[in-house]
Amino acid sequence: MRILIFASPRSGSTALSHALSKLLKLPEILEPFNPLNIKNLTEQEVNDLKYKIPKDCIIKVLSKHRPRDYFLEYIAYFDKVIFLTRNNILAAYESFYRSLKLNDIKQWHLPYMFDSSTHKKDKPIFNHIKTSTEEVKLVAYLNKKSYIIYEDLYSDNINNFNNTFKSFQLDIDKERLRKFLDPKKKYRKPYKPKTLL
Repeated sequence: MRILIFASPRSGSTALSHALSKLLKLPEILEPFNPLNIKNLTEQEVNDLKYKIPKDCIIKVLSKHRPRDYFLEYIAYFDKVIFLTRNNILAAYESFYRSLKLNDIKQWHLPYMFDSSTHKKDKPIFNHIKTSTEEVKLVAYLNKKSYIIYEDLYSDNINNFNNTFKSFQLDIDKERLRKFLDPKKKYRKPYKPKTLL
């Protein structure tokens, strides 16, 4: 089975990919079109990646890593596509901004705090997150599919999670998936200002 997670940045797509990979016992490929992953490939070699998808796998891509027309064709090679984005664009932006400023990519998926009260918004980065989010919704619409929302998938409200789970239509254990995606495991923690006391 081939599963594609088509996502906007910082929408919980990596955690979802890891979870589904474990539960379905499928190898995962993360962001094959990330500029860091294709920097040594020719444009033709990148285009040909759509013909080299393993028979059984989960692949996670970010919505702006290739042109829309490429992804519309790419999607057709998968048995199931999960469209994932985030309602809170500002929170996604803040998470992405923080990640870009780190020197160590391993820290992208570690707990952190963000002081938004002292942060001056970087408009180009914010616009990238906004257009990435819109792209997920548009490509889902063009494929006549619904998209799921980070805030529902990682919700403290179990009904929101249950409704999202139903939309996957995958033969997996709901309780085990919930353990992987437990809201308590969210990377971002409430910001606590430093005090002298």
